Amino acid sequence: MKILIANPFGIGDVLFTTPLIANMKRQAPDMKIGYLCNRRVEPLLKNDNRIYKIFVYEKDELRDVWEKSKCLCLKELKHLMSDVKKENFDCVFDFSLAGEFGFFFWLAGIKKRIGFNYRDRAKFLNKKIPFSGFKDKHVVEYYLSLLKFINIAAEEKNTKAFTNKADKDKAAEFLKRNGLNAQDKIIAVSPAAGASWGRDSYRKHFPKERFAKVCDRIIRENIAKVVLLGDKKEKPILDAVVSAMHNKPAIVSSGLSLGEYISVLSYAGLLLTNDGGPLHIAVALGIPTVSIFGPVDEKIYGPYPPSKMHKVITSSVECRPCYKNFKLPECKNTRCLSGVSEDEVFTACAGGIKG
Repeated sequence: MKILIANPFGIGDVLFTTPLIANMKRQAPDMKIGYLCNRRVEPLLKNDNRIYKIFVYEKDELRDVWEKSKCLCLKELKHLMSDVKKENFDCVFDFSLAGEFGFFFWLAGIKKRIGFNYRDRAKFLNKKIPFSGFKDKHVVEYYLSLLKFINIAAEEKNTKAFTNKADKDKAAEFLKRNGLNAQDKIIAVSPAAGASWGRDSYRKHFPKERFAKVCDRIIRENIAKVVLLGDKKEKPILDAVVSAMHNKPAIVSSGLSLGEYISVLSYAGLLLTNDGGPLHIAVALGIPTVSIFGPVDEKIYGPYPPSKMHKVITSSVECRPCYKNFKLPECKNTRCLSGVSEDEVFTACAGGIKG
């Protein structure tokens, strides 16, 4: 059997599908699994040797092409569909929640099209579950529930991310150049995250000056070396944290690609971060985490499966979690984040670090 998994969303969403892959390969080791994802998360899947082929669907790139030439955009879509069609997939798990994807896979000749029927958009899916939004259980459990359509039991629950030797060696050299070695305890700190929320990503962010205070205390009390990590777009946030600190972190890097980030993170004894992709990468790598959740329900989008090595910190304001059914209400004070105790964050980091 050849199966395609289609998930055009962010890092966390893609990692939430990895238990499906584990269950498929457990029951049918010879099964061939393809993956359709966006450009940003492609590096996350490249090192997963359970996936034999990756197809990239990048909405922003296609939108740019459409504005320049509708003809060229349609040609690119046709080329993508031709690539998918050539693989003769028996089945697709469509996690897009968008009707056009089901239509695309129908045109590509995939006979069994599995997914969720959200807002009656699943007209071209022939195996589907009624769905109004994620609630009451974790996203991973929703995803695993679809395995019944191919008669596979959902026994594997852990998410999984991978690195390769070349990237690990580069990461080790990167740490060494910056004065760190294998014996050092490292707490990686990603004070941004939540990029899939676009301009609303700040709604997931613990205040920068509070990150700075926690990092200062970690350094001052000699708990671990602090390594601040982010991508190029997150540089202003990292700079703001560093400028508010009294002690110098061991490394501040805002130029890492996703693949490099994963490899550097794999050397950490703990990750401190907000709700977002870095958290789920660390969980999938088996690294302890301390994460701060504001508007989002950690029981639905938090570390999975729940574990003592993953500490989620929230405030007890009555209005959280307010993000429900993919809707984020307006908020003027973000008390759910400003109400989180710096002492609780520090204590969780000091007590949770591995090594």
